[in-house]
Amino acid sequence: METKTFQKKLKTLASQRNVLALCIIALSLAVIKLSFAIQNKEERVVIIPTTGPSFWVEKSRTSKEYLNVIGTYLSDLLLTRTPSDISWKNQQILCHAHPSAYVTLKKALLKEKETLTQDQATFVFKPIRSYASDRNLTFVIEGIQKTYIEKPESKETLLHSQKLKYTLSFRCEEGRLYLTTVTQEKL
Repeated sequence: METKTFQKKLKTLASQRNVLALCIIALSLAVIKLSFAIQNKEERVVIIPTTGPSFWVEKSRTSKEYLNVIGTYLSDLLLTRTPSDISWKNQQILCHAHPSAYVTLKKALLKEKETLTQDQATFVFKPIRSYASDRNLTFVIEGIQKTYIEKPESKETLLHSQKLKYTLSFRCEEGRLYLTTVTQEKL
């Protein structure tokens, strides 16, 4: 009689062991699958500024809102310029330049600085429309570029106005947007 009870208890213990072993195997597989999923997942940082829309940044991607914020900031630095503030604005722009585009951008900015200071010109850009593309990391701004050149001998200001489209291309590395190229088109 005792052997039957002992065998019955042994069978229940063996079945409980098998159920627990199956649970442990299933949980181990789930942990392995989750660790592979986490390894390939990029961390997303959400930034909520005091004014304006919130945006997010990952290691190699960014939201359209962040692209709009950086694009608007850099386009203001690039397109509205005077001889007195051009040095400071050039430094700010170069802080956002990608290392591969730094030398080219610096040469273009220095050339523009020489022209601007030599002619005593002022650029004023009035934006009409702007949009960002998060797929290819570009910011496009269209508007009217006005150039004021003061002629000291005639005491008059010469005004040149044209409709232009600027495209700022970016590169996202380690969660930071870097300016790579600036192109200009006439509209």
